[in-house]
Amino acid sequence: MSRHATGSNGRETGVADDELAQLSLFALLSAVATETMSVSPWHEPLPDEWEAVDNAVEVKLAPPPMLAAPAASPDGRTRRQTKDALRAANAAAARDVARRTGRSHAQVNAELNRQVGLRRIAEATVEQLETRLEQAERWLARV
Repeated sequence: MSRHATGSNGRETGVADDELAQLSLFALLSAVATETMSVSPWHEPLPDEWEAVDNAVEVKLAPPPMLAAPAASPDGRTRRQTKDALRAANAAAARDVARRTGRSHAQVNAELNRQVGLRRIAEATVEQLETRLEQAERWLARV
C-alpha cells in the first residue's frame, strides 16, 4: 500500500508505507513461558521436587491479644453506653452546680476537669467520669 500526495508542481508523489513505518529499538518478546521444565540460571536441571506445584500455604497465627477491660459492664451495658450515661450525669451535675453557685458552666466544667486531671471530657475514661461526678456531688453538698 502507498500514500499519494500532490506536490507543488501538481504532480502526484507516492511514498510506500514501509518507508513511513517507524523503526523500533526494542524487539517484541513473549510474556508466556516457553519451557515447562524448571531450569536454573546456570542451565542445570533443578531437582524434581522443585517442579511440584503446591499452592497451599500454612500460616500459624498468634493468639489474639487480650482486651484491656471487659467489653460490657456487669449490668449488660457496653462501655459506650456507660460513658454516655456518665457524661449526661456529669452535665446535669455541672448545670446544678452552676445554678447554685452563680458561676458559668465553663467555670464549673473547668474546675471539675482540673480536679480530675482532664483536658477534655471526650477523652475521659469511665473511672475519670465517675470521679468527676463524685466531685460535682461533693461540691453540691457543700453549697
